Amino acid sequence: MRLLELGSRLRLLQGVSGIADLRRNMRRDLGQFAHSLLQLEVGGLAMRAGWEVTFEPGVGEEGSRTDLLLVRDDDAMLVEVKGFLLDQQSNQDLAFSRRVSMALMAIESREQVTFNGEIEPGIEDDKLDEWIEELALLAADVARSGLVIETAPPSGGRLVIQPGWPTTGAGHSTTIRHGDEWRRITTALKAKAEQGRGEHPLWLRFDETLQFWALAVPPDYPRRRLHERLARGLSAELAAFAHVAGIVLSSAPTAGSTVGAEDTWQNLDGNATSVVCTTQPPFWRESLVVGGPNEAATRQRAEWTSWYATEGSWLDWALDRLGLPPFAKLVQPISTPEAGNG
Repeated sequence: MRLLELGSRLRLLQGVSGIADLRRNMRRDLGQFAHSLLQLEVGGLAMRAGWEVTFEPGVGEEGSRTDLLLVRDDDAMLVEVKGFLLDQQSNQDLAFSRRVSMALMAIESREQVTFNGEIEPGIEDDKLDEWIEELALLAADVARSGLVIETAPPSGGRLVIQPGWPTTGAGHSTTIRHGDEWRRITTALKAKAEQGRGEHPLWLRFDETLQFWALAVPPDYPRRRLHERLARGLSAELAAFAHVAGIVLSSAPTAGSTVGAEDTWQNLDGNATSVVCTTQPPFWRESLVVGGPNEAATRQRAEWTSWYATEGSWLDWALDRLGLPPFAKLVQPISTPEAGNG
């Protein structure tokens, strides 16, 4: 499905000014490829709404370029895009957590025991292997004796091994350290604001993984409260740049549940809108659109909100423009004639 979206965007935008530069950039490296995907995403959504799209237009008098120029009638906006990945520390800790969890679950299944407690990250690979072997021996002792054993991970924490299958509330967890996500966002905002100075209002489209904020707030932290906090902070940052009309902060499409949330958008204080949208089942994303207080920014914020609130129907629109059937029909299994029907 994602490949079909990419192909549709490339076909629909193939005659757009600057597309050759964009395609050339996509072949450079993975980071540039991800950057170009964001440009294509914004360009495709804007085209559907009737905006004329230009990639890599020149801005200012020093030959600098910005990522997109969007024009419709008398309205225009420049767009700078940026994708954020998890910092190296978080990636290392997540990899550590996955490795430990897989090893402990294998031991639990084999010995019919349960691990309870917290494990701090930071165990070197060779010592981690040794520690997992020790845990396997301890778990075997627990399974034979029926006695509970408590042990301390080499990096810190506390782990209890008890006989029997895991019960409700039982289990182990690993601490995941993370960087200063807010500082990364505001630093990028300032850099992109300077890079995108031109004669038209500038919008910033920032993309991050779903885990980007999940590591910074508790798992049950309400989405609306997080978006309200972000909106207040982003509004204060945007106030320093008169030419920046707003920012769109969105998670990459993610497979899974939205915890019961339906496709919707909510207006928040601070000229902001929170959007939850299914892109194509089972993928969904949530977005935060924050605009400035002036009339032009408010009008353009409504545009961005509409684009991401209706993103789920974009692919069928694109396929129709290309003379192809809707996505649901494309993925239908091919029926075979029943036996005896010649």
